[in-house]
Amino acid sequence: MSKSDKDKVKRVRVICRDPDGAVLLMRWHDVVSGQVFWEPPGGGIEKGESPRAAARRELFEETGLCLPIPKCSMTVEREYDWLGKHFRHAEAFFAVSTGHVEVELLEPTPNEIATFVEMRFIAKSELPRLQDPLEPPNLIRLLESI
Repeated sequence: MSKSDKDKVKRVRVICRDPDGAVLLMRWHDVVSGQVFWEPPGGGIEKGESPRAAARRELFEETGLCLPIPKCSMTVEREYDWLGKHFRHAEAFFAVSTGHVEVELLEPTPNEIATFVEMRFIAKSELPRLQDPLEPPNLIRLLESI
């Protein structure tokens, strides 16, 4: 990630694959709009924190997994609505692998407690058949390139 990418990145996501290649996704329910969707674990970058450090922290807080985060990432422009607010920013996507398949929302915020539905590893072949949409919408293509 170049310095200019680091400056515009506001959030991070972690693509976490299990030994079979299934991807860890979290299912959320927006209590304002009623929308339900799946996305990789992640969240905001705190003041003074690097995207890589934020990815490590967010992965631990949201899954209990303490994994090394690679130096390289892919920057993805995102635009979405969440809890009545419109967001438009860049997110750094990091890819990791784990042998652990048991995960839990370890340190949820009050908003996460109110909006979290479930989390699980999902096989790539199952992704197009999920009842609820993926976020970002191009996640399947993103998985092939990261």
